[in-house]
Amino acid sequence: MRVRPSVVERGLGETYVRGSKTEKGIREVHLSHALRESLAVWRVDSMHAAADDFVVCTSTGRRHNPSNLRRDVLTNTVAAANEQLEPAGIAPIGALTFHGLRRTYASLRCICGDDVRYTADQLGHEDPRFTLRCYAQASKRRDRMARPQREAFDAAIEWAQLGTNELFDVEALRETATKSPV
Repeated sequence: MRVRPSVVERGLGETYVRGSKTEKGIREVHLSHALRESLAVWRVDSMHAAADDFVVCTSTGRRHNPSNLRRDVLTNTVAAANEQLEPAGIAPIGALTFHGLRRTYASLRCICGDDVRYTADQLGHEDPRFTLRCYAQASKRRDRMARPQREAFDAAIEWAQLGTNELFDVEALRETATKSPV
């Protein structure tokens, strides 16, 4: 997946899927405000931030081998997330795949109140019923959560919806992200 940095820079937050098994899979994907802001900070710090560079790349700027990407990026991300989940009393994330992230994305889009047709389009699906049947599963489980887990879940949803479509100051974001909590 490649990000067109000029779009992220302007604050519009889209990425483009250029290769897919189907014509519907070639699409523009809208980034959440929180992800868009994270990518803007990444871009300032990256040595590989040209328009055609990969978002997640090797140290030389090349495309990752999928197994190395799982080992080097996804495993470390899951470990960092589990450190955040433990104080909230939420069970740690077990084995996770990139397809599992796709399922999570679909579920969160439904929980955030997006139209099912929009979510299906973002995933590259022809039929929104397929999206609901196969991907939007977590939204059914909120009512079964204990209060602390539900509060942490709601805070995560609120975080995912933060931001606006206005321009943002990358330096201010970096300063906020690195500020000591004490």
